[in-house]
Amino acid sequence: MILIVALMPIFSFQKVEGKMFSPLAFTLGYALLGSLILSLTYVPAMCKLLLTKNIEEKENFISRFFRVNIYRIYEFSDRHKKDLSLVLLLCWLFVDGDFPITDQNFCLSLMKERSM
Repeated sequence: MILIVALMPIFSFQKVEGKMFSPLAFTLGYALLGSLILSLTYVPAMCKLLLTKNIEEKENFISRFFRVNIYRIYEFSDRHKKDLSLVLLLCWLFVDGDFPITDQNFCLSLMKERSM
């Protein structure tokens, strides 16, 4: 539902932008609404019918690792706050410096309305 609400501003577009993007918003809105209805009705019914075996839950390597070591990871991060903050800052600077074109404005190319 959040995604459908996020598409609402697109419906207020006027002129060329509205002609270009409103079909996209309608299509995505209908697809999301259909998937919501399907996930609330059909999928639970099929799960009830098809998943009737007694399934034994097994723990995998990743969940076992985190269950055993998560407290140690938190302790490590608490002890090394300054070091981790420095690593985070360096990563942020690398990403920010890697994309210098993000400061430029993006605009639609000029279109003649009569051609649409």
